[in-house]
Amino acid sequence: MDTVVLVLFPNRFATPDAGVTDVNRAFVYPYEEFDAGSMRIGEIRVDGVAVAATPMSQPGVPDGCLLRVALPRPLPPGATVALRAGFETVVPTRFGSFGEFEGMLTAVGGWYPYLPALRADGTWAVDALPALADFEVDLVVDPSLEIVLNGRHVAHPAAAVHVEVSGTHYLSLVAAPALLRAEVDAGATHVVLLRRPALGPPCAGAESGRDYT
Repeated sequence: MDTVVLVLFPNRFATPDAGVTDVNRAFVYPYEEFDAGSMRIGEIRVDGVAVAATPMSQPGVPDGCLLRVALPRPLPPGATVALRAGFETVVPTRFGSFGEFEGMLTAVGGWYPYLPALRADGTWAVDALPALADFEVDLVVDPSLEIVLNGRHVAHPAAAVHVEVSGTHYLSLVAAPALLRAEVDAGATHVVLLRRPALGPPCAGAESGRDYT
């Protein structure tokens, strides 16, 4: 192996989606105007050596979402390298699993560059789920926020948050100024439900908010 591929998921939102029309625009963009998401990659190092990266295209994958990274030397079977990449992600004002609206961030995976799964034939499965991976994360969070990172809830952290997550496809992050908590037991399963408080006076007999387990 002499190259690896990085997936830059936020660039999927860099241009208007053809599927968004006057009929459904209000259900995608809160202010009914396109807002771009993006990911910019800075310096990439492999085992401490700066390496070159070039855009990669593949049918069915939006432009800008794939980056081919050259290894300083071929990697034989069973060997490992450490790849380090600086990046900056812009989350669009948008409803759904990757967006921000009125102070609440929802990023269900893909807010960081990731390696796609590697097929048995040596090709990268860029159109499939990422492989199961272990994550070790340090987050510096505005102390006015509460966060949920793959099920771990931290309210108004005064210092950097360290989280280790094993055997998962995605690292999901939710942040908001406040989250309401409810707990219930269903047989042997304990369920914790976190949701944002209503943003305004609710309609009679109804409450608004998003739910996260």
